[in-house]
Amino acid sequence: MNPPKMPIHIGDFLRDTGHLRAAGTGAYLMSLFHHGSTGALPDDDEQLAAIARMTRGEWKRMRPIIERFFQSGWRHGRVEEDLESAKQSYEKRAKAGEKGGKAKAENKQSQSNATAGPEQPLTFNQSKKDSEADASGAEAPIDHRKRLFNEGLQKIAAMTGKGPDACRSFVGKCLKAASDDAVTVLGLIEDAERNQVVDPTAWIVARLKPKGDSNGRRTIHEAADDLLAKVRALDTPAPSGICDGTGEGPIRLLSSG
Repeated sequence: MNPPKMPIHIGDFLRDTGHLRAAGTGAYLMSLFHHGSTGALPDDDEQLAAIARMTRGEWKRMRPIIERFFQSGWRHGRVEEDLESAKQSYEKRAKAGEKGGKAKAENKQSQSNATAGPEQPLTFNQSKKDSEADASGAEAPIDHRKRLFNEGLQKIAAMTGKGPDACRSFVGKCLKAASDDAVTVLGLIEDAERNQVVDPTAWIVARLKPKGDSNGRRTIHEAADDLLAKVRALDTPAPSGICDGTGEGPIRLLSSG
């Protein structure tokens, strides 16, 4: 236990030392400080003189005055009361801290058993995945463009029977017509599949047509018509692999139309 903070009872101190000069006041105060920090004063004049910051001669003249403030054995009642109170407070806090530490350890162990017990085993991969999710604060964003050229191409091939090059060209032109909005293009492909549209490419192109351009320039509507004409000219059948999603067949060159 470190020495406690020593309270100074200013009113009592000034009342008790009103008859002392500076040297006597200092000697008494330094004696109180030593008593409070070490728990006792030595019953030895040489040591007491050093504690009071006095020479042996000065202390010999001052001792009878200072001694009146202390009990037998140079013990001070108020200082010992403060020391005992500080000791009890320290022991009380120590016991409370010990109980709190045990409770915290038991709670931590209980949580560990609940989350990593036999019924809910944690694997390395699961822990790593959870840690990565916690570090990022959210799930990884979906790459819609990648989905478009993976899932979308297979859906187009399955619905139209066209080859991989033709399907890839169609998706690329749709993406360009949609201002590179992969979500919109993929959504139209999925809608066409869900609604079992007879002519899915024409249906998708028609929904990518914006309203006409009033400035007389070539509109996306016209570009869409051109795209539709080119799509209808694509008649190369798709390999069975890309139509059923099991793989990608060999690339075939398209006819010039």
